[in-house]
Amino acid sequence: MSMKCPQCGAWTSVMETRTRKTENVVVRRYECANLHRFKTEEKVTCIAVKSPIVQTSTVPDALKVWQKSVSDIRDTSSPLAK
Repeated sequence: MSMKCPQCGAWTSVMETRTRKTENVVVRRYECANLHRFKTEEKVTCIAVKSPIVQTSTVPDALKVWQKSVSDIRDTSSPLAK
């Protein structure tokens, strides 16, 4: 997918690319098939990603329930437990 001219919609070519390192910006100059010229600026920004919050109280509770159910199964199904 290539950039199209905003004036006429024709295909474009990149004429020049410059990087401004202090601002984290890339500037590109384009020229379309009909000789219209325009430029774009690509700016790098940081986006904070939020991770899902795990409630710590539910994990130990689930572990206790699981341990209790495993011990109940051992007590009732094992002939050696009697």
